[in-house]
Amino acid sequence: MIQKDYALRINNLHVAYSGGSEVLKGASLSVGRGRLVSIIGLNGAGKTTLLNAISGMLGHFGGIIKGGSIEFKGKRIDNLPPLRIIREGIVHILEGQREFSSLTVEENIMLGAVARLGKPSKAGIERGYQYFAPLIPRKKTPASDCGMGELQMLAVGRALMAQPEIVLLDEPCQRLTPLLAHELFSVIKNITRDMGITFIFIERTPSISFENVDDVFLISGGRVIKQGI
Repeated sequence: MIQKDYALRINNLHVAYSGGSEVLKGASLSVGRGRLVSIIGLNGAGKTTLLNAISGMLGHFGGIIKGGSIEFKGKRIDNLPPLRIIREGIVHILEGQREFSSLTVEENIMLGAVARLGKPSKAGIERGYQYFAPLIPRKKTPASDCGMGELQMLAVGRALMAQPEIVLLDEPCQRLTPLLAHELFSVIKNITRDMGITFIFIERTPSISFENVDDVFLISGGRVIKQGI
């Protein structure tokens, strides 16, 4: 497959944390455009570290890339700061990142456009509501009043406002019931199909991963040891 068919390439990535040993020990993977991809593995395998390295957030947690490369659309991004990576088209929804509780649902969604576009567009807001209809009657409601499923919809809707090409999600189904988790992934699959956005997520629940995605990567011992469903 030629280079342009890939949204993201990671080659022989080595990552360590201050004062500690390497967590990623030569991880490599390639992710196709417009794919829904799961990264699975035991706790401590390096899943979250991998997402943080992609989004430039690694340094905020005391990590450093010691070797290897991360390429987005054929361009090295492994030494770029988080804001620059957002502007390149990659948005990261961190584990537990939900909402600005003092703001309304709509104000939260609008904030998603600021980092990359400067200001939200009416079309962008309408697109978010198109996929997350349960949020429509909640527009003027404080985000703190939303349920867990609504909050995760809000997080993804906010990410869409930046018009990303890749969205990274760290355990998006955490604290969701199985029904809400499947509803969320049904929407994400529709977004992938309609908008061509690549979603890469890590999740503890293999059944969710295998039932909803195009590709699965298994990480063990800091390396990607298997690909496939």
